[in-house]
Amino acid sequence: MARAAKSFGIASLALAALGCGACWAPAGAADLIGSAMIVERDVHGTIENARYTKSAGDRVARDEIIETGPSSATQIEFVDRTKLSVGPSSQVKLDEFVYSGGDKARKVAVELLKGGFRFVSGRSGQRAYEIRTPHAVIGVRGTTIGFIVTEESTTVILKQGAISVCRRGTRTCSTARRAEQRIVVGRTVLQGPINKRPNDLDFADWCRGGGASCGL
Repeated sequence: MARAAKSFGIASLALAALGCGACWAPAGAADLIGSAMIVERDVHGTIENARYTKSAGDRVARDEIIETGPSSATQIEFVDRTKLSVGPSSQVKLDEFVYSGGDKARKVAVELLKGGFRFVSGRSGQRAYEIRTPHAVIGVRGTTIGFIVTEESTTVILKQGAISVCRRGTRTCSTARRAEQRIVVGRTVLQGPINKRPNDLDFADWCRGGGASCGL
């Protein structure tokens, strides 16, 4: 698999664009891919079997797992200006970032393991992005998306742009192109796109329910 930003120097130059030249990074992390721009309460990162408390401005690395506690939240900004907001009691793995120079990437892949999230694509090409959950694989086309990931299912809420959602391990897929449409994927079913209904939850609801600020 191609690996980008192999040297600390390349990653540091990229992160300088974020104004984070002096930010903390996990010891031994070779591939620094962005920063935790906002940290609210209890946020941790785990990489190379070591767990660290995150503070605002800390760097994040490829293969790092970010976790938030109850009433906690964070916003990660990657070097291509992609933004990932992570709500309370959530967990995400920053799987892959293949750096292509400047402020763009050839591939940005994250795995949303549980919780509530908002994803805003950055300056990389539309086909660079891949988002996975335990139930689904999502292709992004210049998009703002909300996610709610539970043990039973993944709900993907389109805010802007277009998305393709496939049930993981199958060729069963669906596409949403209208704002507020959602696709729900379980281990054996895929439903949607479904137009928003009055009681449907979103990322903002997940944040409020967990006692965190949703101004991410």
